[in-house]
Amino acid sequence: MDFDTLDMARLRGLAGNKWNRYGDDVLPAWVADMDFLQAAPIRDFVSRVAATGDLGYPFSAGPEPLEEVFAARAMRRYGWQVDSERVELMIDVVQGLYLALDIYCEEGEGAIIPTPVYPNFISAAEENARRGIQCPLVRDGNRHVIDIDAVEASIDKGTRVLMVCNPHNPTGRVFLREELQALADVALRHNLIVIADEIFSDVVFAGHEYIPFASLGPEIAARTVTFHSATKAFNLGGIRISIAVFGSEALHERYRKVPRRIIGGHNCLGMNLTRIAWQQCEDWLDAVVPYLQGNRDFVSEFLARRMPAVGYVPPEATFFAWLNCEELELPGGPYEYFLEHAKVGLSDGVPFGEAGKGHVRLNFATSRELLAQILERLAGSIEK
Repeated sequence: MDFDTLDMARLRGLAGNKWNRYGDDVLPAWVADMDFLQAAPIRDFVSRVAATGDLGYPFSAGPEPLEEVFAARAMRRYGWQVDSERVELMIDVVQGLYLALDIYCEEGEGAIIPTPVYPNFISAAEENARRGIQCPLVRDGNRHVIDIDAVEASIDKGTRVLMVCNPHNPTGRVFLREELQALADVALRHNLIVIADEIFSDVVFAGHEYIPFASLGPEIAARTVTFHSATKAFNLGGIRISIAVFGSEALHERYRKVPRRIIGGHNCLGMNLTRIAWQQCEDWLDAVVPYLQGNRDFVSEFLARRMPAVGYVPPEATFFAWLNCEELELPGGPYEYFLEHAKVGLSDGVPFGEAGKGHVRLNFATSRELLAQILERLAGSIEK
């Protein structure tokens, strides 16, 4: 678990999207992959599969169904009691967002989307012909908060869904119990279904606590569909599998009406690697999260010293820095500017919603040395 040492030849040779989108002169700091090797039990399993050719159709039942593994872990790690009979496997959380809007919201009906937010929240509404009602987060001191009054004011008679991302991508907020409860109260008052993306639940920094939205109480649980996955915390973005937790039989029954072939099958590697991650790789997770927190602090110190005009709130979770570059007035926008002049590939803030204009998202899940190179390039490009 040496996160400080990275082999650049290995990274440049990876077939994944992160290191192949741009040329060799660009340092990528965008899509949500870490640059670290996965935990040893994960790599050992992949080696065994390569040796045995065990790539047949997966046997999803067996002695440890993934649904039961998740339920046990939810109780152990979060104190969240999950009925494994109401857990389903999906291809990924994005599929879950699209399906949930299709199932629980009719064409033309509205979904509340606090922004900025992971772009597929917005595209799921647009591509399903649902009304995505964007409610920008507001800056309250040194944190981003959901404007509860604005959320409630945006609700009309055709609003059916409230979408929640916690821990929040891209700002890194871990919402407090009272913040979540205020959202839950809005959902209850207006009879809204809650779609909760909680994929970063395991990447939470010291002093903060992830609280499952559905754990707030039986009433709110009964109207909440929650999505989880091991992919972000254990650096498994390509294995294509996630978990959906339905908080009531009524919600689950509506999901069951979707033809199985639309939902799709499940990746044999993904099922096994998720089980291994959740059962055997907690030591790796317990090591990588403090390292990421150290990177977070490194970014904070660097920006304060070299790029003070960049607006930045240190994240409480995830491995993203959400950078407000509006004061820099960079020609063409910050994403384009830093790609051309710094040779750093960041995530453009525009797809994150109206509140993302003038922002970029930086992925700091890399070695401290490589992170320093990325930041030096950014600072150098505006100091010229």
